[in-house]
Amino acid sequence: MTGDIRWKGSLSFYRDIVSLEFSTEQDNFKALEILCSRLYDMPYTAPAERTLIIPAEAEQEFAGLSYNRKKASWASDVS
Repeated sequence: MTGDIRWKGSLSFYRDIVSLEFSTEQDNFKALEILCSRLYDMPYTAPAERTLIIPAEAEQEFAGLSYNRKKASWASDVS
């Protein structure tokens, strides 16, 4: 679990980020509950319905939920 992690102030401070697209509304709701309870100070973004972009090290917190994982990257990394 990530209880001892001190999160950085912004998602842009992380080199390794992942996109999690939850398979169902129920899994998405559970993910939001996790964000509000255990990960309330972790930076994230929600660019689309049922999708979160998070630091890769936080993915383990969503174990047991159904989602498609993709490695995310910053636009500056594409050039």
